[in-house]
Amino acid sequence: MSEALFHCENYFHIGAYAECVDAARACADADGVDAVRRDAFVARSRVAMGEGEIVARETAEDAPAALRAVKLLALYETNEDEKARQSAMEAIGEMLADEHASGDATTRLVGATLLAREGNYVEAMRLCHGGSSLELNAMMVNLLCKMDRAELAEKQAKMMQQIDDDSTIAQLACAWANCASGGKKIQDASYIYQELGDKYKWTPKLYNGSAVCSMMMNSYEDAERDLLEAVAIDPKDGETLANLAACALHLGKSSARFVNAMKQAGVANEALTKIASLERDFDRAAAAVVL
Repeated sequence: MSEALFHCENYFHIGAYAECVDAARACADADGVDAVRRDAFVARSRVAMGEGEIVARETAEDAPAALRAVKLLALYETNEDEKARQSAMEAIGEMLADEHASGDATTRLVGATLLAREGNYVEAMRLCHGGSSLELNAMMVNLLCKMDRAELAEKQAKMMQQIDDDSTIAQLACAWANCASGGKKIQDASYIYQELGDKYKWTPKLYNGSAVCSMMMNSYEDAERDLLEAVAIDPKDGETLANLAACALHLGKSSARFVNAMKQAGVANEALTKIASLERDFDRAAAAVVL
């Protein structure tokens, strides 16, 4: 991997998406596998920056498998219509059924991501299992954390460190596993976010990771400080707004403005889904009350 492509990938993993796109220009002369990897990171960055519709429109039908997979990710992320999302799920399923496409790490990663979005963690893990890329291994760590299997997540993260202890994605996976394990390991996770932010660039993603560590250690003032830095960078970031809402409640403040900001920004995340579900349950219970 060229140094320019390394920077492109590294910026993507810490959540510096605009910098990832800029770094890709420095490796414009890449060809073959490196060119596809570069273009895939650029497309994924643009999806993360809210340009999914453009990515979907600009990706050709005969593009490499990795780019066609990212196109399906973009279509899924930019559509609220359930039929459109299921269409994207069916299309990624067809790609994964193809022996050539299923051998592509990015295609498998997108498939695992979409399955996880649908709550199908078991099938998502199947796609990650035995993956040759660190990203697939990191996705496995993420899924194990979601399934409350901290001990397995930690084991997977250690395996990643044995492969490449210096890689950013391996360090992030270690931080996720440490947070899931709890106790004194939360402080270790906090150090990882601090080191990555100071070494490369502080992004909403790293600020949120640091803030979660602080909240888990009951340091809500420190968490709020990190989150305010994050929201100053991206006022519409759903994860930041959700964490600010949670943090506000623990500090005895109103969370309404952060919840409203999420709704106005049109962001889709688990927090809004849960809030909407609770509101529906409350309305049903209120309607059933006999006065």
